[in-house]
Amino acid sequence: MVREGTSLRPFHADLIARRSHMLRVRVTGAGASLHFPRPGRTDGPKRHRRLHPALRLTAPSGGRDLYVDRCLDPVHLSEVLENRSGWLYWRPRPDGQPGWSEPAVLVLDDGRFVVGATPGGPVPDGHAGAPGGASVTRSLPGPEPTRAVGPYVVWQPHVHRPGLLAFAVGYLSVCLIAAGIGYGNGAALGLCLATTVLGPALGLLLIARRRSTCLRNLPRP
Repeated sequence: MVREGTSLRPFHADLIARRSHMLRVRVTGAGASLHFPRPGRTDGPKRHRRLHPALRLTAPSGGRDLYVDRCLDPVHLSEVLENRSGWLYWRPRPDGQPGWSEPAVLVLDDGRFVVGATPGGPVPDGHAGAPGGASVTRSLPGPEPTRAVGPYVVWQPHVHRPGLLAFAVGYLSVCLIAAGIGYGNGAALGLCLATTVLGPALGLLLIARRRSTCLRNLPRP
């Protein structure tokens, strides 16, 4: 979901003002693509595209990607939603650049939705690219029957297990220090303190690296 929230409320204002586009799509699979968020006020000059999991969406005029949060497993998500049809809503801004992405929401015919992002930059005439959709002619479903797709699979053993072991070692070191081990033995205490600090840091590094490896192995456009 790319940290855009789990509510459709932010999209209603754009829809009412007719600033959004809509596209009839069908979920056909999972993959990974480079997600390049629109620059924000606090973004520095060193902003880089980042590989994100994505749902592959097909439309009569071509295909689009819906980037979802990196913590989600796109393969499981696509299996749950395979061949489901719905409407993709997003706001293509006139000052967008090719490759930039904008917040988007996929609303399925059964009332469920997935919040994420989709490429929002303009597609020049005669240039092959993601279909631009059409101006919104129908509103989002009412808030009562609409619910987020879920539950999401967050725990992924092939991604998180090595990192969890590193966290466990760091936690064990904290327990040993609390139990008094190492007092009077500077080497043992130093080793426990180092493991306490390095364990969580190594765990996060291992999780990020394994996730990036899994994403690179997913189909890319």
